[in-house]
Amino acid sequence: MAKAAEVGNSIGRREILARLNQQLPPIGKPFLRSASYLKEALLLALTDSHQGSTHLSSPLDVTLKLGAYKSFSDLSHVLQFANFTATQALLDEIASTTSSCIHIIDFNLGVGGQWASFLQELAHRRGTGNAPLPMLKLTAFVSSASHHPLELHLTRENLTQFAVDLGIPFEFTDINLDVFDPAELIAPSPNEHFMNCFQPCMFLLDSLDAAGTNVDVASKIERFLIQPRVEDAVLGRQKAEKAMAWRAVFTSAGFAPVPLSNLAEAQADYLLKRVQVRGFHVEKCGMGLALYWQSGELVSVSAWRC
Repeated sequence: MAKAAEVGNSIGRREILARLNQQLPPIGKPFLRSASYLKEALLLALTDSHQGSTHLSSPLDVTLKLGAYKSFSDLSHVLQFANFTATQALLDEIASTTSSCIHIIDFNLGVGGQWASFLQELAHRRGTGNAPLPMLKLTAFVSSASHHPLELHLTRENLTQFAVDLGIPFEFTDINLDVFDPAELIAPSPNEHFMNCFQPCMFLLDSLDAAGTNVDVASKIERFLIQPRVEDAVLGRQKAEKAMAWRAVFTSAGFAPVPLSNLAEAQADYLLKRVQVRGFHVEKCGMGLALYWQSGELVSVSAWRC
């Protein structure tokens, strides 16, 4: 099916999808649910509806997504690992600098709660001794499929007000990934591309199932958080957008990887010790850290300095 999509064989794609519709309902084991979400994303690519996601079409959907995000944060260690490790890397860096401005580029904004915690810690660390607080600029790359305008508005307002309360100059900017086209790009092969979408989804769903997640909660998490991510990845390919070789882009822009501190690694290990479900583990990947479920990588964190 991936090859048919790559060469523009719409008839072949429709025939395959028609058969898959009968065999891949969004229920059952993680393997089947992941395949179903990929199938749905490909179906969107064959219709005019691929211009935007239908998962966040109303204020009520935004409310449901925020609830699903909280449940996901409580149940899965993906968000906690990524947020805590990334925030610790930033805190380690600002401890050795007196810069008057900190600019964060975020490719995984979520609902922005991790930056409220960072703002609070920044005010505590840099606000002692009457030292002036630095300005914090936050640039978030988002897509129309993953973030409703109301959601972005709420995130901007909440973070801005929190920064005002702490006395930190703050600036929030969101950039639409749908039209973002950096110079350094690569294009993986269509089989490679779809497997890169399928395997992480399967590993993540398997880890949620192992945690004994409530069926209704799991359904909301998959509808509002996981399925839109799958659609973003698949539809990006169908719109002829290429996967960004972000390490090459960072390097060409003058950034260099920075090793994470022992504290960041110890924090990640402590996080996993609180887990009741066995199967998660942390591994070093170059100068960064990666969280694994069984043998599958769920998320990785690395720090870069310009």
